[in-house]
Amino acid sequence: MSLKILIVDDHALSANMLMWAMEAAGYEAKVALKSPEALEIINSYIPDVVLSDINMPYLDGYQLCKMKRLLELKDIFSMLKKRLR
Repeated sequence: MSLKILIVDDHALSANMLMWAMEAAGYEAKVALKSPEALEIINSYIPDVVLSDINMPYLDGYQLCKMKRLLELKDIFSMLKKRLR
């Protein structure tokens, strides 16, 4: 059974590239482009690891990790990334 990873990032290209990399490494991965979507996915998917962008609309990555449902996961990781503008 492979590790289940949820990738949360409002930048679709970054999220999908990371998902493809995780799948290529043999992991099962899903993408949520918004924090509310991530919370919905968690109810049914129950990931082992969450990789989350910090700077997002709605709930930022820190707020998302503080949600009770996420705190019950085995591991929580936050992915920091620079935005080139």
